[in-house]
Amino acid sequence: MKPSVLVIGAGASGSMAVLGALQAGAEVTLISRTWPVRSNSASSGEGLGVSILGRGDCAQAFIDDVMRASVNPVDHNFVKRMCESSEAVLGFLVRIGVPFDRTCEGALKGFETFGASFPRLYRRSTITGNLVMRALTGQLLRESSLGRANLFFGWEFLSPIIDENGMARGEVAVNCRNMEIRAFRADAIIIASGGYPSIYEKSSGSILSDGSAIVACYKRGASIANPEAVSVSPFGIRVASRMSCVSDAFICGNARPFLAEGSDRNYFLEGKSPSELNHSTICRIIDGAGVDKKHANVGIDISGADLSMLDKYFERDVSALLSSAGAKSIDEPILVHSCVKGSLGGLLVDENHAVNLPGLFAAGDAAAAGYGGCSMEGISLLSSLYGGHVAAKSAVRYAQGSVRALGDAGKSLFDKAVEAQEDENARIASRDGGKNPRMLSKKLAMFMQDAFLSNSSAKKSAELREKFFILKDEILGAALLSRSEWANAELIFVRRLAGRLELCEIILDAVRRRATKDGAESSDDLEIAECSKVVVVNHAEGGARFDFSERL
Repeated sequence: MKPSVLVIGAGASGSMAVLGALQAGAEVTLISRTWPVRSNSASSGEGLGVSILGRGDCAQAFIDDVMRASVNPVDHNFVKRMCESSEAVLGFLVRIGVPFDRTCEGALKGFETFGASFPRLYRRSTITGNLVMRALTGQLLRESSLGRANLFFGWEFLSPIIDENGMARGEVAVNCRNMEIRAFRADAIIIASGGYPSIYEKSSGSILSDGSAIVACYKRGASIANPEAVSVSPFGIRVASRMSCVSDAFICGNARPFLAEGSDRNYFLEGKSPSELNHSTICRIIDGAGVDKKHANVGIDISGADLSMLDKYFERDVSALLSSAGAKSIDEPILVHSCVKGSLGGLLVDENHAVNLPGLFAAGDAAAAGYGGCSMEGISLLSSLYGGHVAAKSAVRYAQGSVRALGDAGKSLFDKAVEAQEDENARIASRDGGKNPRMLSKKLAMFMQDAFLSNSSAKKSAELREKFFILKDEILGAALLSRSEWANAELIFVRRLAGRLELCEIILDAVRRRATKDGAESSDDLEIAECSKVVVVNHAEGGARFDFSERL
């Protein structure tokens, strides 16, 4: 009998996990709210960081660059394994048809990026993530048509099912079309639901990247690591309801960032080598210049570029940049803001991507694997693809040796899990509050943005906590705008909002504790303290339990 593996999320890590588990001989079921091409991975335009041997590059130089550009804490062992496997990941994507940019001779073209001593960013204009996910989607549909994989799109993950011995036995999900709640059995589960950058107002993440799946696992006993750690891009442009990050490759090649000082412009990166910089140092330069956080006076100048003479690899970048910023010509400066590019925390995993609950694994942004080692451009997508493959192999090995017999007790376990989620839906449907949950969600994102991504004094932590708990009471009492029993998107939104609220409270406490003696690091700022300690958070009665004893 084949081992069964359940994958939650169809982004880059989830899709790779499905393919990896199938290759290892498992029966695989994929549960996802969206199609792969609608996932957050598909919106990534930064490319893939890869070290290709034989081109004057080497894996050790790649490892050194990633470590130098990272923010603490960082897992050196994970970074080493990931960088050494990068060429194999790129080779797989090329074989399944991802059309990366190439030179006139037909070789893959590498681009410069901040923090890299060698042009090793491989991309396809601003649509790299979309093309990667299209290719992976084709592979998933192929496996599904052959009867090897079960694909459930349009299902929302609600909670893992944990037995009395603390082992993961499956999960509960709801069909977003007819609101059917069903339990799915599996020998192993891989959480690849993405991170939570969208809990901040200025973020490049999709609205579904809110960490609700991570919180659902946390409430069932899984540990969270470094929940407050984020990766920040200094060059973000507002596009509709989210931010779009300008590629490092474009800035290194054509654009000239500047600080507006009255009527003058300070081109603060002129004369600096990209290998000497990273996003953290650039943000410090901008902060040191006294930039107004709410009214950006940081811009990108592309007036010196001739569109007719631009290298073909950046022509689409220029068009996308002008369109996103609402500029009519290249003579107009593009104003940018710092924004959250991704979360660096998540479910605490070991080198096999196993969570502390037997049978539960995590990959991609849902896992706190590389920590600050995923902050350089091109590493986030690489980490997701690599992590999905590793988690799949580990999950299959576990499933092959796991104890599967549950008998009648197993049926009772799954029935109770479904009943608990039905009761939760009924409780939410009975609400009769007066507040709009979507407006409160936006208010929560703005609070998180102001509290943690600005230079707030730690002395204001008590005031911030007071504001947060006022907002928490409003959210918990928010009205349910629709009570439909069919395709009730509002009910699912309110459930996700509750998970986001709990995650925000954990982050609030983690920042406060790291900035005090609890974290053994004294700091006057609420910004993330750069230390090698790992914040481990566990669910407990009466609130979260924090542990600062682990150090990398």
